[in-house]
Amino acid sequence: MKLISKILKRTDWYVTCNFGYHRVGSRLEYHCGTDYGTNNQKWHLYGIDQGVVLSCGTERDGSKYIWLNYPRIGKKLLHCHLDRIDVKAGQQIQEGTLLGTVGNTGCTCGIHLHLGMQPRGSNCYEDPHIYEYSPPADIMNTDATVYGGPSATLYAPIGSVVKNGTINILNIENEYYYISYWTNSGLLKRGYVAVSQINRNTSKTVADVTESFRGNNNIVHPQTTVYSGPDTTTAVIGTVFEQEGVTQFTLEENGHHFIEYSTPEGAKRGYVLSSNLIQKEGGLAIASTAADVYYTYSLESKAGAIYANEYVTILQKNDQRSYIEYNTTRGRKRGYVSNSSLQFLGVGNVPALPNYSEEALMPTETMNVYFGPSDQYAVVGSINKGERVTRLSSPTFNTGNYSFIQYSTAEDPQRGYVAASGLIPYVPGVVPDPGPSPDPDPNPNPNQDPDVLEQWPVGKVAGSFLQDWGANAFTEKMWDDELCAMKYMGMKYLIIQQPLMIEDPETKEKSFNEPAYKDCLRAAKKHGIKLMLGLSSDKYCSPEHEFFTNIDKAKNAVKIDVEEAKETLKSIAKQVQELSDAEDIDYSELICGWYFIQEFYNSNKFIPSRLSSILPFIQDSSDQYREVMSSHLNQYIEAIQAASYVDKNGTPISLDRSLVLSPYYKINHEAPHLCNPAQYAQFLTSMFAATKFRGQDILMPQDGFGTNNIDQTPEYKPEDVKPWLAVYQKAAEERGIFLWINNENFGVEEDEGIYFPIPVEKFIRNYELTGEYVKEQEEHIVFTWNHYYNPMHVREGYTTEMIKEYHKQFRNFVVDTYLPLEILVKMVGARIVADDRNTRTVKVEMTVENENGDILTEMIYADQVGTPFIDETDHKWYVWYPEFLSDFDL
Repeated sequence: MKLISKILKRTDWYVTCNFGYHRVGSRLEYHCGTDYGTNNQKWHLYGIDQGVVLSCGTERDGSKYIWLNYPRIGKKLLHCHLDRIDVKAGQQIQEGTLLGTVGNTGCTCGIHLHLGMQPRGSNCYEDPHIYEYSPPADIMNTDATVYGGPSATLYAPIGSVVKNGTINILNIENEYYYISYWTNSGLLKRGYVAVSQINRNTSKTVADVTESFRGNNNIVHPQTTVYSGPDTTTAVIGTVFEQEGVTQFTLEENGHHFIEYSTPEGAKRGYVLSSNLIQKEGGLAIASTAADVYYTYSLESKAGAIYANEYVTILQKNDQRSYIEYNTTRGRKRGYVSNSSLQFLGVGNVPALPNYSEEALMPTETMNVYFGPSDQYAVVGSINKGERVTRLSSPTFNTGNYSFIQYSTAEDPQRGYVAASGLIPYVPGVVPDPGPSPDPDPNPNPNQDPDVLEQWPVGKVAGSFLQDWGANAFTEKMWDDELCAMKYMGMKYLIIQQPLMIEDPETKEKSFNEPAYKDCLRAAKKHGIKLMLGLSSDKYCSPEHEFFTNIDKAKNAVKIDVEEAKETLKSIAKQVQELSDAEDIDYSELICGWYFIQEFYNSNKFIPSRLSSILPFIQDSSDQYREVMSSHLNQYIEAIQAASYVDKNGTPISLDRSLVLSPYYKINHEAPHLCNPAQYAQFLTSMFAATKFRGQDILMPQDGFGTNNIDQTPEYKPEDVKPWLAVYQKAAEERGIFLWINNENFGVEEDEGIYFPIPVEKFIRNYELTGEYVKEQEEHIVFTWNHYYNPMHVREGYTTEMIKEYHKQFRNFVVDTYLPLEILVKMVGARIVADDRNTRTVKVEMTVENENGDILTEMIYADQVGTPFIDETDHKWYVWYPEFLSDFDL
């Protein structure tokens, strides 16, 4: 339909002057619209859609005009030479709104309508006569987050759309429209927005698929990319890994299946190649109400919960119970639920719950137990070497390389999956031998005693910790090497303790380190690492800080810190914006949390000799103190919620992410009256109750394990630490936030003040100790391989071949969970100089020559995979960044 026909509501108009250049005498004149004759009649003009009057009035030549903006069709229209105007500037109009009448005001030769047209956002005119009007697209009536599924609670944010942005509605589900839209980088993307956020074109029919979905459970092989639509040219929204469980919907298009899968931010939906789905089983259901999920059929041991309108896959069922798989932010889980809580969506082929045969087995080593039959599922817990477990088997229950087991815990029996290869028949009183060490070198070092070779198991880690002093001087290549090594070792997160700053060598003043953040973002994008960026520094926990020295300042100091955090948020947002705009890549998605150090009162900073003035405020005015601290945290949360920037297209991008709250927790033998777990638990829970935490926020106590402050003091005993872990576990659970454990692994050389790695045995002990206090051991015991222990730290002076071997074996140590001592003595020039089998300590000496011809000696011990990398003359820490990472198959 021609625009003029829609505007006049009639078709007996005619063109009196076309758009474009016209010859008038000897010159060309530009006509910025099309003139329409009306048989010398003053016909009415009408609005053609929802819009707004930009301006109206009388031009200098006397012509009456109206400028209109129609967001849903993306056009601005100019009506000139009107006889009468019936609207006013700023007025909202609808289709059919009377605008005025055609006339001949201004410079005209008769009654006609001059119609001009511009694209929205441009001042260039287009020919309105060749524009074919069609019903407008649906548009957003507000800025909105796009979710990976039809719920803001269950599904992860995957993008955003802006007010007046054009979208296409595909269907409706649970009060959410499934839409497609174009991203800033020019890719088509799909996702879900709330119905209330869209102005619909009511002439379109939208299918309601709320109860029409069908589907099943499946396993992915190999690792595959998830696309927003059924085409590899649409936006990428994530990755599913080999042996990861997914919900496969029956929707298939262009060789791609529609799936739902878990991510740490919430579930997502998208399309993967159908050929990468290899194990279709079960059926689909939707939770009709919130319900608890249990480890066992008898519903005696709670494993988790599902929520109303959540999709689950049904693996097995009978008349009373179903064995289901469902998404959580910690990975896929399985468990038993009552059928009364489920609405089944086509489950005719689901096998019945079996009668299991039972077999007593035991693991040959400590093993993680998973919710599903691969290590891509969430972790249930762990079983110890020699522990009695029961394997549950049935003809209809095929788990491949994983066995379905039941085992005992301190509270209730639990069920889950472990690698079948790690189980052997149970023999009471016998601790299984894990097997021989790797085959020895065919040409062993003559000084090497094969009996001293050991395997040192170590837990997997989810992230690394990096302080500003270790990263400020990083080049782009250094960032790339650092995060490449992290990715190879299976890490997901990098936490930077405090803002990266550059210090002026003359004035000693510090400024924001823009290049470091941009290089970090590029490397994180390249290697798929999520970032938690620091908002505060250690100075706020220093005894010299005003918070600890003066009661009046203490009440107000916390407020000052927030202003610094706001400036940091703005500075980082600026770097993310500039990089995203310049490279047309959404770097904001890399930031998953804001790291904040906050002390409360159980640190050894709080001892009478230092805090004589503030102790009464802490002890005698505890209600007021809790109020000050909760108010402080709430200001940080509000600042984080407000963090955002505007991209080059004018789209607001939110940086509202998790608050990672990281207080110190240290056994304080000097002030036990301030370190009573019961007292601290009461303070912490009541303070948290007044704090506006979201479910996404994280409590991550720091400096608790592996540091000299606890496990290297004479008074240290594991039982001293457990009550404190229980306090944090309870406080996090009651407030509904995550608990992560920072199992650090460095000590301090007292004479030199240099950090160095702790013995692996201590690391293992601390890892096992903390494991029972977090729900997902592998996922949530993080930052254990911190920057002090990073394989990038190797002193200058090594030969290239030695460096290559060292790095290769170190990375294999983390990936494969053991490091045979023999690889150390194989390095050029290395030799065993002493060993003590009673203490399982082997001393290895390695002499090398540096570039200056100086002879350097390095000592490596069997209970340490490294030593202080210190130059013997000035005791400075040297960092060597290898150029050879590309030589390895990473």
